[in-house]
Amino acid sequence: MCPREFLAAEGLDPDEFLDPNARHSTDVTNTLWRRAAELTGNPCIGIEAVQYVNTTTFQALGYSVLASSTLREVFERYVRFSRFVNRSANIRLKDEGERTYLIYDMGRGSARLADEAIDAAIAQAVKTSRDLLGSWVSPLALEMRRPEPCSKQAFEKFFRAPIRFSADMDVVIFESALLEIPLPSANEVLAKQTDEVVQKALDNVERQYQLKPASDRVRKWVIKQLPTGEPAQISASQHLGMSLRSL
Repeated sequence: MCPREFLAAEGLDPDEFLDPNARHSTDVTNTLWRRAAELTGNPCIGIEAVQYVNTTTFQALGYSVLASSTLREVFERYVRFSRFVNRSANIRLKDEGERTYLIYDMGRGSARLADEAIDAAIAQAVKTSRDLLGSWVSPLALEMRRPEPCSKQAFEKFFRAPIRFSADMDVVIFESALLEIPLPSANEVLAKQTDEVVQKALDNVERQYQLKPASDRVRKWVIKQLPTGEPAQISASQHLGMSLRSL
């Protein structure tokens, strides 16, 4: 099945995916990830998909990453601009002595990204680290909320680090010193300029989202949830990024 057939089979217009500036809902991306895993019979497809992704896939954000002076700056940009890639994403960086934690909060309930999408996001961070510093780079350990896949060899082969599945959070643990190594592609001027481009793009995405009437967004979400039972208010508020009071 070619990509156009795959998208059409899910009721989606393939031409919409040719626009590099297009944004798609969490529901759509989750459906595509899960369907891809089903069709391929590969529960590790998120890990393997990153071989087809490079840093500049993420447009201006990718160039900001390439121009970063250290991996710490790379991850700080992930923290700052995570919602540019997906509105459900929230990334934090936490230092504890000789260890630094890159923590992923990828939504809750129906707003949570599919396991395959989170696998890909975490794998991309490690791949970028290797692209910028060298193939020898590996995290110290990982914790992942997803259940252990029936075949975890792809995870072990890719990350080359201990992995604890069914954890309380999604987190990649690095040696703190690794994050301070100067990167050969560093360019402070370029990083600043592309940061401004990414911030404007993020502001535009947020503005366009907020301009959509809340009632339309709630109605669309409720319709998609009805086949699985009565929709919960808390799930709706999390998906729409608003408080229960506002909803």
